Amino acid sequence: STTLGCDSIVRLELYVAPTYGINLSDTICFGEDYHGFNFDTVNPAAGMCVMQQELTTPIGCDSIVTMNLLVGEVYDINFTDTICFGYDYHEHGFDFTNPEVGFHHDTLHLQSVLGCDSIATLELYVTPIYDTTFFDTICFGESYHEHGFEIENPETGWNYSTMVLSTTLGCDSIVRLELYVAPTYGINLSDTICFGEDYHGFNFDTINPAVGLCVMQQELATLIGCDSIVTMNLLVGELYDVNINDTICYGEDYHEYGFNIEAPEVGLHHDTLHLQTVLGCDSTVMLELYTAPTYLFDYSDTICFGESYYEHGFNIENPEQGLGTHWLNFTTVSGCDSVLRLELYVAPVYNINLYDTICHGEDYHNHGFDFILPEPGLHYGYKNLLTAIGCDSIITMNLLVGNVYDITIKDTICFGDDYHGYNFHFDNPEAGIHTDVQSLSSMHGCDSVVRLRLFVAPTYHTDVIDSICEGDDYTKYGFDLIEPEPGVYDLTSSLETQYGCDSVFDVNLKVINTFVAPDTLYGLNNVFASTNLLSGKYQYSIDPITGCEEYHWELNNGKWVMYPNENECTIIVTTPEVATLTVWAGNSCGEVSKSIEIHAGYFGVDENETVKADVYPNPSDEYVNIKADGIEVVNILNATGVVVKSCKFEKDNLVSIDISELPNSIYVLEIVTRDGRCTRRITKTGY
Repeated sequence: STTLGCDSIVRLELYVAPTYGINLSDTICFGEDYHGFNFDTVNPAAGMCVMQQELTTPIGCDSIVTMNLLVGEVYDINFTDTICFGYDYHEHGFDFTNPEVGFHHDTLHLQSVLGCDSIATLELYVTPIYDTTFFDTICFGESYHEHGFEIENPETGWNYSTMVLSTTLGCDSIVRLELYVAPTYGINLSDTICFGEDYHGFNFDTINPAVGLCVMQQELATLIGCDSIVTMNLLVGELYDVNINDTICYGEDYHEYGFNIEAPEVGLHHDTLHLQTVLGCDSTVMLELYTAPTYLFDYSDTICFGESYYEHGFNIENPEQGLGTHWLNFTTVSGCDSVLRLELYVAPVYNINLYDTICHGEDYHNHGFDFILPEPGLHYGYKNLLTAIGCDSIITMNLLVGNVYDITIKDTICFGDDYHGYNFHFDNPEAGIHTDVQSLSSMHGCDSVVRLRLFVAPTYHTDVIDSICEGDDYTKYGFDLIEPEPGVYDLTSSLETQYGCDSVFDVNLKVINTFVAPDTLYGLNNVFASTNLLSGKYQYSIDPITGCEEYHWELNNGKWVMYPNENECTIIVTTPEVATLTVWAGNSCGEVSKSIEIHAGYFGVDENETVKADVYPNPSDEYVNIKADGIEVVNILNATGVVVKSCKFEKDNLVSIDISELPNSIYVLEIVTRDGRCTRRITKTGY
């Protein structure tokens, strides 16, 4: 509060600019140079290359930009495979239709997910389907059990036999045996060695024979004197050297090609298996296994409130103001799942109000605003500013130029709230008006008196009784009931008052059946008076009507007194006149009416209405005064015509009657004087 007594509010919105740690990601192929986002590197190695730069933001805050450059590997993959002659080959992207027996070579140029060219080379061996004929000799009387043949005691001479076999590669072959049963023995020997070995057995010698079947023969004389031919069938088995390249994701196990590696670390792993073929020749299987990493990329970025974000694969529509974390899953070139984490700061767009006060006669040069000798009162200035992150904001200066004021502040809160405004403090004030006064001195030396008039608005809990007709909608107090069924409904709603305070409405709603009026009102026509009535009390009624909630009576003669009660009505006839009595019956959703005429004749001298009488005060809560000539009796009649009080006098001209004990209602005074009598209506009220 200034010394002028003018309250001002000074708000400071201080923006603490962040220092950013920006993570960028990009991809190139091995063998390429990289020049992007102000980063330069020449022929980086395959894998993840991390580079950093320090930048200075427009407001002088240092930030670090990290480039995570993935250098995709260019692969040179060698495949070795085998098929049987007569089959096609369609594996690893290669296509061979019925290739010839022998070795076939082909090369494919492939492109990886990162767009890097790789070379796949296939060495395909087409295994022949063998038609093998074994020649063997035995002596007559011997059985033959070689090469899978079982021949018991063949006859002398040539014996022929054929078998269909499956090789170790699964290719069907035909083995034929031409067995000569010699009167002298012909001996067939078989043996096996691995490629690269020399053979020295059964008197046979051969140096480093080629892969396949090597047949050697010798002529010998057996012990029994028959010349025999010894044939050696030497099978030279092939040695294999297999190279396997494979990739898994970090955290997985590897159980392929006979290898078992549990959860290997990220990077390149080598392993070797020594296997033995069917012929017992050792072969070597070498595995080169790459364990690909799974990545967690962190990004930080900033936008202005009201904008959407579509960077790094994110699609964020109109995010809320403040710092939020967003996640995105993706798959790397190795097929491994990785995660992008974005910390997005949604900067507010400010609408800043500044308040300041000076005394009349001073200039103002603060916060970039200039006011030269402003007049007393409130002055406004506006400036458009651009924040450090490029969000437009508006600063409004509310400058109060004060004299020495006696200021009254009016404010409103809801009951149950505390008030701490303009340097005034009220803790949970009662509902109603509260005032307080402060004498203040501003920094400019302008003395002021500040008065606060605080209105504490009540919060209401209102019970409402209401009704509608069947078929109507109910839309009061925030409700929206469409054509509710007849019956009683207890409804509750919370509404906001004009002061912004929540209040509760409990509504007892009655849905009334549509009133169906009868064709005829019975009963009232029975009292129709064809002869004159004398002064006095007469009762009229109609028969009760089903569904009727209200009866309304009306008498067009103001001199007579009417006391209605539901479907009955009492009339006090006081003058010789003709009056019309009408009754309406029904409910708020419909009604029916009927009227009759009541004839009253001449009442004689005693009922002469020429008697003058003044009654006052009317209405009254305690006493009523009656002024007339020669008052003898005063009777007070209630709404049903019953005398509730009677007073006798000695022909007085002015009397006073106490009515304070009577209930509040309308009564008839019957005044009897020496000259006759008259009636007057009075109202008893209570204060």
